[in-house]
Parts: sequence; C-alpha cells; structure tokens
Amino acid sequence: MGFEKLDEMLEIAQYTHRAPRKQLEAMCWAYWEFASNNKELFQVMLRVELTSSFSTYLVQEFPLRRLKPVIEQLLVSKKKGPLASQERYFQFFSLIQAFMPGSMYESVGKNEEKHTRSILKEKISGMIKSI
Repeated sequence: MGFEKLDEMLEIAQYTHRAPRKQLEAMCWAYWEFASNNKELFQVMLRVELTSSFSTYLVQEFPLRRLKPVIEQLLVSKKKGPLASQERYFQFFSLIQAFMPGSMYESVGKNEEKHTRSILKEKISGMIKSI
C-alpha cells in the first residue's frame, strides 16, 4: 500500500511538468512530502527495509522506475550510459533520505523544518545542475 501510494505521488509530480529537470525536482519533493505527510507509514516502510532484503529492494528501487528515465533524459546530451543514471539515482535517493524531515523521528519546530527544506532545496538544485 505505501509503495503504491508513493509511486502515485511520484507519477503526479512527474507529469505535472514537461521539462526533465522540473520533473526530477518535483519528484524529489514528492518523495520528501510523502515521508513528511505519512510519517508512520514511511517509518514502517523503512523499518521493514532493515529486516528484509526484499523490502530494501522496494524502498530503494521502487522509485527508480520513475526517476531513472528522467535522469537518463538529462544525461543523453552528455553521452553517459545507464550506469551513470543508476549512480545519479542513488545519489538523489541518498540525498533525500539524509534530509528526511526531522519531525519524523522527533518533535522539531517550524523554523528547523523550514531550515531543513531550504538546505534540501539547495542540494536538489545543485545535484540537478550537475547532471
């Protein structure tokens, strides 16, 4: 259920924009928002990840089918192959995971949440520009 809901949010974010860079940015934010708005469900998804190799595959690979093709579109002009898009995907995945809302794990104030979003916005933008 959680993975399907996440995929639905990623799909909506992707098709809201036409430009690959905007799609990628929107999908990163959709992933982050999903975790933020579905804290308990997302924690269960991550907790399952820690106990099952199949779930690890789902948490890390499930969004791959949405993000990787967009990353590949951006890499076409640089003549980079599929391995490069896989590496970029995992860089995005790691970045978003590293900045998961602190409120998922503890109570944080609005200013801290706003600061985290600001830093994540910079990081996402920088990573997209580096492609």
